[in-house]
Amino acid sequence: MASGHLTEARSDFEQARTAQSSNPQAWRAFTKVCAMQKDEAHRKEAARRAIELAHAANGWESSASVRNYLGKVYLANDEFARAVGEYREAVRLGPYEES
Repeated sequence: MASGHLTEARSDFEQARTAQSSNPQAWRAFTKVCAMQKDEAHRKEAARRAIELAHAANGWESSASVRNYLGKVYLANDEFARAVGEYREAVRLGPYEES
C-alpha cells in the first residue's frame, strides 16, 4: 500500500476508533495499520484494547468467531505463537465455519 494511502487509512481508522471505542473490529484494524507504519507504541495499545474487548464478550472462550478474531489481532501484533493457538482453537470449536 502506498504511503499516502496508508496515512489516509490510518486517519480513517483513528476516526472509527474514536467514534466506536467499544467496537473491537475498529481496534483490530487500527492495530494492523499501526503495524504497517511500524508505530509500535500505538500498535501495542490498540492490540491490548482489541483483546480486552474480545475478552469482554459473553462466552468468548467457546466462540469460534471470537477466537478467530483474536488470532487476527495477535497476528497483527506480531504474536505469531498466540495467533496460531487462537486459530487452532477456532477450528476446534467451529470446524465447519468458513472464517
